[in-house]
Amino acid sequence: MRRWTNTINIKPFIDPTQPADVVAERIRAKLVAAFSVPDFELNDIIGDFGDVQTAEECDDALERLYDWADANDVWLGLKS
Repeated sequence: MRRWTNTINIKPFIDPTQPADVVAERIRAKLVAAFSVPDFELNDIIGDFGDVQTAEECDDALERLYDWADANDVWLGLKS
């Protein structure tokens, strides 16, 4: 069984009724609060969320976050 080293629940922020930049900013703020000293890759991903203006850009940043979370055993709280 996989053991998660950290949990950060971003599910409440994934809301298709909200503009992509609002969703991205909420996720970015959650990541900043959860990881006071992010590694280089996560810091880059956090920057990507800060630059989001379209749904496609938000999806791209989420894909990078999913990959990073998988590689670092971080549970994002997206599955029930």
